Amino acid sequence: MAEDNLQPQPKPEVVYDESKIRHLEDTEHIRTRPGMYIGRLGDGSHAEDGIYVLLKESIDNSIDEFNEGYGKRIEVNIHDNLSAEIRDYGRGIPLGALVDAVSKLNTGGKYDTAVFTASVGMNGVGLKAVNALSVRFVARSVRDGKMREATFEKGVLISDTESTTDEENGTYIFFQPDKQLFVNYRFHSEFVENLLRNYTYLNTGLAIFYNGRRIISRNGLEDLLNDNMTAPGLYPIIHLTGPNIDIAFTHTSQFNYSQMTERQIDQYVNMYVPVLDLRMVSIVENEQNEIVAVGISMASLSEALQKAKGKLLPFGWFHLLKALKWKRPKMLDLLLVAVRPDYQGKGVNALLFTDLIPVYQELGFEYAETNPELEMNDKVQNQWQYFKTEQHKRRRCFKGSL
Repeated sequence: MAEDNLQPQPKPEVVYDESKIRHLEDTEHIRTRPGMYIGRLGDGSHAEDGIYVLLKESIDNSIDEFNEGYGKRIEVNIHDNLSAEIRDYGRGIPLGALVDAVSKLNTGGKYDTAVFTASVGMNGVGLKAVNALSVRFVARSVRDGKMREATFEKGVLISDTESTTDEENGTYIFFQPDKQLFVNYRFHSEFVENLLRNYTYLNTGLAIFYNGRRIISRNGLEDLLNDNMTAPGLYPIIHLTGPNIDIAFTHTSQFNYSQMTERQIDQYVNMYVPVLDLRMVSIVENEQNEIVAVGISMASLSEALQKAKGKLLPFGWFHLLKALKWKRPKMLDLLLVAVRPDYQGKGVNALLFTDLIPVYQELGFEYAETNPELEMNDKVQNQWQYFKTEQHKRRRCFKGSL
C-alpha cells in the first residue's frame, strides 16, 4: 500500500452561506422530522409506534366534539390492517376552513375557548401530521346538508369538492400511512381496541364502534378498575366525579409482575449496561432458544456514593469506579429479576440463582440486598425462603392533616 494512502484525507471544505439556509413548508417539515410530531415511527408491533399516534390524533377531535355535547357515537374502521377511517357525528369542521384545518400548522378551532372549553391532542398540529405522513388522506365535513371533501397525498392537496348531501352532520377522516416512513407496518387489533376502550373509560357514555362492534363504558373509571383487577377489592370502589374531575380507587391484595414498555427497556439498557459485569447477569432459555428469564445484579454502590457525597465531581467518580472495577464491596445489589409470564411459578427463579450464587462467591461477595419489596407480596417473599435472610430496612408512608 502506498504511503500517501495512509495519510488522513482532508475533509472537503463546505461553504456555510445564505444558500444553506432553508425554509420548509408545514407538511415538508413534518415529513423531514416526523419524530418531533409523533415520536417513533415503528411498524405497528408496539403500542407506542407512530401509526397509533396517527389514529389517536384523528380520534381526538371527535372526542372534543363529544365533550362539548355534540355526537355520542364515533365509528372507527381499520381496513386490511393498513388504513383507518373515523366518522363522528359532531358539528363538523366549518366547510370554508376544512382544507386549512387539516393542512396548515397551528390552524384550528381549539384556540377559541368559547367553542372548545377543553381539548385533547396536539392542538393545531395533530391532523396536519396525520395528513403529511399518509400516502392518502381524506377529510370530509358535513354541515346542514352541505358537504366538502378534500383529498391529499403526502400532505399535497389533490382534490377539493363541494356538494349537497343528506348525511348527518359530522367529520370523516381516512388515512393510509406512508410505507416509505412506516416500513412493513400493520395495525394490530389488540392495540387499537385498548386505545378505544381507554377513550370510553375517560368519556362515560361515549359509544365507539370498532369495525361494527360497540365499545362503551357506563361507569367510566370504575369500569376501568373492574375490568383490570385480577383480585377482589378490599372494599367497594370509591368513585368521585365532578366538573373536570373523575377519580376511582380501591385496594386489592393482588401482586404481580408488570410488563415494561419499550421506553423503560431503553432506559434500563442505557443506565446499566455500561457498568454491568456480565458475569453477574444470568439468562434462562427454553428448548426453542427463547429467553424466558433474566437476572441482573451488580456490586453495591451505596458505600461509594456515601464517600462521593452524591457528587461525581471533582473526585466522586473515582469512588464509583473503584467499587465497580478494583475493590468490590462485600454487598451486591439484586437489581432485576424478570420471568416471562407463562414461566412464572415454575422454578425459573431458582435456576437464575443456581447460576449466579457461585459467581457471587468467587467474586468475594458476602451479602445481597434486594430492591424494595411489599411485605404482603407472597410471590416475591417465597423466593427467599431457602436463604438466610434478615429484614434490615423498612419503608412506610404516613398521612396527616395540615
